[in-house]
Amino acid sequence: MKVKNLKNRELGRNIFVLGNAPSVKTHNLSALGDCVSVGMNANPLLEEEFGFVSQYYVVSDLRFITHPMKSKIAKEMVNKNTIRILRKELIAYDDKKLEKNTAYVESIGKNGLSLDLSKGFYFGCTTTILAIQAAVYLGAKNIFIAGVDLRYRKNDARFYEEDEVQEYDSFTGVQIQNIHNAYLELKKLGINLYNTEKESLIDPYVPYMDFDEATKLQ
Repeated sequence: MKVKNLKNRELGRNIFVLGNAPSVKTHNLSALGDCVSVGMNANPLLEEEFGFVSQYYVVSDLRFITHPMKSKIAKEMVNKNTIRILRKELIAYDDKKLEKNTAYVESIGKNGLSLDLSKGFYFGCTTTILAIQAAVYLGAKNIFIAGVDLRYRKNDARFYEEDEVQEYDSFTGVQIQNIHNAYLELKKLGINLYNTEKESLIDPYVPYMDFDEATKLQ
């Protein structure tokens, strides 16, 4: 799939970005039925549990696509109607049979915000940043971030059990900086970015909106 085919595909709509922190399961995700959502990493497990399907799915972390258990989620559990958006460097580890439904995006740097995925994206040391840039490219009016805590508590870093717990991410400051920068840049463009987790480390830097209220917005 060509990246440029995704431009403004969801123009003017509200888009939910779903992270993998434990807090994501505190929400009624079944309410996302008619909403546009961008899932990431282990998101298909949430879809199976809560009965919804994300229209888009992103992965930028090499550690996820190469892990024996996690790679199966990315390659075998993503709904056949979901469009996958992957960091281009991961193509060597991906399933060739999935290429028709996958857009591979070039990484052009660490810190920043790309408004044009066809020219690449900034990775910001978190897949959340790719998801936000994807939502912008899709034409989002409002973007709601759920399940992004950035706390990485020992043995409770993610909503799912890991047979081998991924090492603590030491780039939390970089992640917060890039998400905050995205908020500031998007605000100038009239695109709203909201955080739905009161306990998230991004709470002081991105306005809060209750998840249930967000799902009711038109």
